[in-house]
Amino acid sequence: MKRVRFRDPAGTVRTGTWADDDGTVADDDGTVADDDGAPADDTTAGVGGRIAFGNRTYDPAEVDVLAPSEPSKIVCIGRNYAKHADELGSEVPDRPLLFLKPQNAVASHGSTVTLPAGKDRIDYEAELAVVIGEQARHVDAANAMGVVAGYTCLVDLSNRDDQNQEQNWVRGKAFDNAAPMG
Repeated sequence: MKRVRFRDPAGTVRTGTWADDDGTVADDDGTVADDDGAPADDTTAGVGGRIAFGNRTYDPAEVDVLAPSEPSKIVCIGRNYAKHADELGSEVPDRPLLFLKPQNAVASHGSTVTLPAGKDRIDYEAELAVVIGEQARHVDAANAMGVVAGYTCLVDLSNRDDQNQEQNWVRGKAFDNAAPMG
């Protein structure tokens, strides 16, 4: 099932599912049901050309598709792929190298990304984003999937001019719209 966050023609932000002609709709509470009210599973909630919300469907042309969530921050892991670390001329660290992208780094589907002015070395990496659905601290491996709300794609944009020259990951990775997602 593909979930979607969107702004309807009246300006209300809603969540729903991408729907097709099988009659699958997303109830207002976010549960998915068929026309007869029976729970739908991932096989009946197919991907199609309309967005379903409650008993209403919208053509994608009449809504603004938004980023799938509004994270307070994005926690990223750097240099975790050996091949990419080698491309950068660095080693894969023994411990995860964490960096943050702020909330204003999120860019919605189809939005324009304005790159930092005067920078020539803008890089991008396609990433799998794990969406955490609740506050979580000190979660052990056995319970980790219990806090996962879903997955989406994310583009990690990097301003390598500043990141490499200053060794400053904040300046290099946390600029506005540096994390298109959805």
